[in-house]
Amino acid sequence: MFCSHLAVKTVSVHERVAWWNSKPWSGVENFGRWKVSVGQQRERSFSLQGNMNYFWKSVRAVSFLLACFAANFPMLDATKTLYIGGLFPMSGSSVASAGKIFLPVSELAIDMVNNRTDLLNGYQLQLIWNDTQCDPGHATNALFESLHTRPPMIMLLGAACSSVTRATAQIGKLWNLVQVSYASTASDLSNKEKYPMLYNIVPPDSAYNNARIAFLKHFKWKRIATIRQNSYVFDEVMDMLQEDLINNNFDLIATELFNDDPKIQVENLKKRDARIIVGMFYEDKARRVFCEAYKQEMYGEHYMWLIMDWYDNKPWWLVKDDKIDCTEGQMRMATDGYFSVDSARIISNEEPTISGMTSEKFLQTHVKPSGNNTDLYVPFVFDSMWAIALTLNKSMSEIRKTLKRSLEDFTYQDSGMAQIFKQTLKNLEFQGITGKVTFSSKREGTKPSYIKQMQNGISKILGTYHPDTDKIVLDGAQVLWKGGAPPTDGKVTIYEIQHVSTPLFCVIVILTSGGILLAAYFLRFNFVRRMQRHIKLSSPNLNNVIILGCVLIYISVYMIAIDGKLADTSTLTGLCRARGFLLSVGYSLAVGAMFSKLWRVYQIYSNFRPKEKTLKYKELICFMVVLVLIDIVVMSLWIGVDTPEIVTTDIQSQIKEEPHFRIIPQEQYCTSRYFTTWLYILLGYKALLLVIGCLIAWVTREAKVRLLNDSRYVCMSVYNIIPCALVGIPLAFLIDGHINALVACVSFFLLLPTTVTLCLLFVPKILKLKKNAEEQFRISALQCPTRNVMEVNYDSLDSSHSVNDPSADSKLQEEIATLKKEIRAIKLKHGENAIPNLS
Repeated sequence: MFCSHLAVKTVSVHERVAWWNSKPWSGVENFGRWKVSVGQQRERSFSLQGNMNYFWKSVRAVSFLLACFAANFPMLDATKTLYIGGLFPMSGSSVASAGKIFLPVSELAIDMVNNRTDLLNGYQLQLIWNDTQCDPGHATNALFESLHTRPPMIMLLGAACSSVTRATAQIGKLWNLVQVSYASTASDLSNKEKYPMLYNIVPPDSAYNNARIAFLKHFKWKRIATIRQNSYVFDEVMDMLQEDLINNNFDLIATELFNDDPKIQVENLKKRDARIIVGMFYEDKARRVFCEAYKQEMYGEHYMWLIMDWYDNKPWWLVKDDKIDCTEGQMRMATDGYFSVDSARIISNEEPTISGMTSEKFLQTHVKPSGNNTDLYVPFVFDSMWAIALTLNKSMSEIRKTLKRSLEDFTYQDSGMAQIFKQTLKNLEFQGITGKVTFSSKREGTKPSYIKQMQNGISKILGTYHPDTDKIVLDGAQVLWKGGAPPTDGKVTIYEIQHVSTPLFCVIVILTSGGILLAAYFLRFNFVRRMQRHIKLSSPNLNNVIILGCVLIYISVYMIAIDGKLADTSTLTGLCRARGFLLSVGYSLAVGAMFSKLWRVYQIYSNFRPKEKTLKYKELICFMVVLVLIDIVVMSLWIGVDTPEIVTTDIQSQIKEEPHFRIIPQEQYCTSRYFTTWLYILLGYKALLLVIGCLIAWVTREAKVRLLNDSRYVCMSVYNIIPCALVGIPLAFLIDGHINALVACVSFFLLLPTTVTLCLLFVPKILKLKKNAEEQFRISALQCPTRNVMEVNYDSLDSSHSVNDPSADSKLQEEIATLKKEIRAIKLKHGENAIPNLS
C-alpha cells in the first residue's frame, strides 16, 4: 500500500527526509539496530530442517521492500546532483525587483530540465544562488563564500549588472568556472583575454555596432562623425564602433568627446561639415547636445543623428532642464527624425522551443512590464539556464571519451573539463524563448536589432537588422525624410563638365563652313580658268595644294569645336588624334606650297645667269611630299608611343562653395604623358619652315614682275601667318579652365590666317579677270614710254607655256637680264637712283 501510494505521487526531498526521520530506523544507530533485529528474526525463522519455499518468499519480500525504498529515497539511488551557481540582484539596488523575477524563472528552467529523461540522464541540477546587490564587492564576497562552503559548482549563471559580471568573471577564470551572463551588456565583457570563461547570451551594447554600420551602409553614407559623453559606459562601445567604421572603409571625419557641455564639440562637427552623426550619451546630455545642434542649425533635411535607444519610451526632450535654454518647440525641431538601434523584441508565436513551452505562453505567464525595462531580460535568464543544461548534456560523452571522467568529478582545478564546456558552448545552437540561440566568435549572443526613428514624438520601428545576413530589412514604418530623400554625408558635389556653348559652336560651324565653301569656290575657279594666262602663270597646281591644305585646317576646326556634349569619350579620343593629323598635314600643304612659290620667285629674281638650272615643278611637289611624310612619321610615333587620350580634370580655380553644395567645373582635353614634347617637335620644324619662308619673302619683296603675278600676295600670306602664330599659340597655353575662350581663341587664329591666305591668293586674280587687266595694261603701256622700254613681250610667249615650263623660265631669265641692263643704262644716263616699276 505504501509503495503504491509513492508510485503515483511525487514527494519532495524535504518530505522524504522528514518521513525517514519519523520512523524507528531513523538515524544511523536506529537503522543499524533495525538491521540486526531483522537478522535475528531471520535466524529464528530458519532451521536446518526449514523448507526452501519459505526462503524464496522471504527473498521476494525483502526485494520488494528495497524497491520501495529506492522509489522513495533518491539519495539512495544512482541520480547525482550537479550544482549551478546563480548570481541575482535580490536587494540593495534599483534592479532588486528584477532579481526576484530572474530567480524563479531560472528555477523553472531547472525543474523542466530535471523532468526531462532525454537530458542529463543520471543527473539532476540544483541552483545555489547568491544575492549580488548589484555591487561588485558584495558579489565577490558571496561568491568566495560559496566556493569554500558549498558543494562544488560546475558552472555559473549571471550576473545581471555588468560591474558584478566583470568581478565574478575575473574570479571564475581562476576557478575554472564557465559563466553565462543573462543581462550584462557592457562591451568590454567581450574581451577574450580578460574574460576567457565568460559567455553573454544577451547581445552587448557593442553588438549594436554591426546594426549601426549596416544602417549606414544601407543608405550609402561614407563620411561619418561621432560624439560621445566621457563615460566608461560609452568609451568601449564607441572605440569599437570607430575601429569598425575604419575597417569598413568609412571616412571618420570627426571623433568628439565631451564631459559636461558639448558646445565646442558640436561647433567642431559643424566646422568639419559633419552631416551623418553617431552619438552616445545619457538623457540629460542628449538634451544639451540637441539644443546646441539647434543653435548650429544641424538638424532637418541635411542631417542624420543616430543615438542610443535607452530613453525612447518617453518624450525626454521635453523634460524641464535648467542647463539648456532652448524652448520645447526648438527641441522638437532638433530631435524630430533622429534614428536609434534597439534590441528586437521577442516575437510571440506558438512554435515550441527546446523547453517544450511556446514563447507566447512564456511571455504571458512570466513576463510582466516593469518601469525600468528589466522585464526584457527575463526570457534571456530562462534561455541561459537552458544553455547551461544543454552544454552539460552535450559535454558528457566528450568528457568520458577524453578525460575518462564524469560530470560529478568536476573540481575547481579541472581546466580540461572547463575547456570542453567552452567548446560546447561555442558550437551550441537551439531554439529558445528569445529565438535562435547561438554565440558569436566573441562569445556574444546574436540577436536581431530594430532600426527605429522618432517621428512626430513617437518612436517607430522601421525595420530589423539580421546578424546572420548582416542586412537590414525595412519592413516596418515608412522612413520620414525632411527633404523627401536621405541626406547626403556632406556637401553635394556636383561635377559640371564645361562644354562649348551652343552659340559659339554655331558661329564656329557657320564660319568654318563658309571657309570651306569659299575654298571650294576658289578651287572651281582655279580649275575652270587654269588655261587662262593670268591663272596659268600663278602655278594653278600649287594653288590647288594650298586650297587642299586650307580645307584640312578648316576640318580640324570642326573637330576642335566638338566636345563631350555631342560625342562620347571614345569618339572624342578619335577626333583628338585625327585633328592633330589634319592640322599638321594641312599646314604643311598650305605653307609648303607657298614656300615653293616663294622659292621659285627667289630663284628667278636672284639669278642673273639665264641658263642656270632652276627647280622643276616635280621637285617642288616632292618637297611638299617630304613635309607631309615628316608629319605622318611624327604623328604616328606620337600615337604609337605616347597615345593621346581624352582626360577630365577639375578646374580648381572655379570651384563654387555653397552651404550644402559644391560645384566643381571640369574640363575635357586631349593630352598624353609627353604631350608638350611632341608638340614642340611639330611646332619646331613648322616654325623653321615659316621663318625661312619669311626670309625669302623679305628678300623678294621688291620683285614686281607681272609674270610672277601673285608673288606679292604670297609674301603677304606668309606675313599674315606670323602674327597669328605669335599671338595665338601662347594665348592658347595661357587660357586655363575656360573652354569657350580656348575654343574661340584657337578657332579664330586658325580661321583668320587660313581665310586671309585664300583671299589674298585668289581675290586679286578674280578681280583682274573681271576688269580685263590685259587691255588696261596695253593702254597704260602706250601712255608711258619709259615703261614701254621695260615691258615684257608676253605675246612672244606661247600660251601653252607656264611659269613652270623650263623653256619659259629661260626666256624669262633672259628678259630679266636685259631689263636689268637697261635699268643700269638709264641710271647712268639720268643719274637717277630710283628703281623703275617692273610691274
